[in-house]
Amino acid sequence: MSALSPASDTIHCLGWTLIHFLWQGFALALVYHLAVLPVRKAATRYALALAAFVIAAIAIRFVFPALSLEGKTFWVLKSAPLHLRRWWWSKFWVALLPLLFFGELLAVVTNYFLGVSTFMMILAPVTLGLLTFALVAVGMAFGIAYPNFTAEHVAKIPASFGGVLYMAFSIVFIGLIVVLEAWPVHLFLVRNFQRVPLSTGDWNSIILSFATALSLTFILFWGAMRWSIIRLEEMEISL
Repeated sequence: MSALSPASDTIHCLGWTLIHFLWQGFALALVYHLAVLPVRKAATRYALALAAFVIAAIAIRFVFPALSLEGKTFWVLKSAPLHLRRWWWSKFWVALLPLLFFGELLAVVTNYFLGVSTFMMILAPVTLGLLTFALVAVGMAFGIAYPNFTAEHVAKIPASFGGVLYMAFSIVFIGLIVVLEAWPVHLFLVRNFQRVPLSTGDWNSIILSFATALSLTFILFWGAMRWSIIRLEEMEISL
């Protein structure tokens, strides 16, 4: 059985390489076709979800395994004077900043090629930035909830049960935020097309939708951060 292990690891790595190649190719191809085909009004509904999905797909590879990669040295973190809260925040910022830069760049470039309105040009990067904060925090939380300190290869960690749960949760959360923002965006575009100013009821609906999306994102970020730090401090492992 041990003789088959190297071949198994190679196949596993090739499989994950193929998966990453497919979603990256899909993202680029979809953005290109949405930009050149005459469906730009419909494209604005999916560009934000696509960019957020790309962020989640990258996070499962580089954020979710953060604790598992500590391996057998995790006990050092537990006994060191360095507070685990500081460890969490250092891992969070190291993961967040490049993802935030990449996500904002993707949102701006995508919206530029889609020729969206100024309203969407502002809304998409802001929403994606907030989603990135939440997705990274949730990735840290799921990685702490389902650590794998004995993985033979780093590529096996995202393929674990916890990694699948993280992706499923991210897809549901991204879909919920997109749905919450779909109505006010639709309302704004319709009123702009009709050249009719937004009424008080329209503004109330828009504010309520955006406030709900913002509140859910903040609650998810704060809850994931608090839970994962507490879990780290209480965790006991035997290696």
